[in-house]
Amino acid sequence: MVRLQGAPTGTTPSIIWDIATSPDGVTYTQVGGALGALTAAGAQVVPYITGATQGAFPGGTKWFQVIGTITGTNPVFPNVFVDVVAFM
Repeated sequence: MVRLQGAPTGTTPSIIWDIATSPDGVTYTQVGGALGALTAAGAQVVPYITGATQGAFPGGTKWFQVIGTITGTNPVFPNVFVDVVAFM
């Protein structure tokens, strides 16, 4: 889950999130497509499970990265949080 607790400022501020996994901590591969852009305060919850749009993490995953790509002119995103919940 990604949370923006404060309204972003700047001209057309946006964050697009990706998740990448790795079996070795060196080579990372994106899982599913990029998530929708966040442009206002709120939350985005995306499950990574079999049968979901993004799919499940591949077997052998030991590491993952949450990557945020920020765009816009002078974008400021106060109070950004990324929460990861894992079920085994």
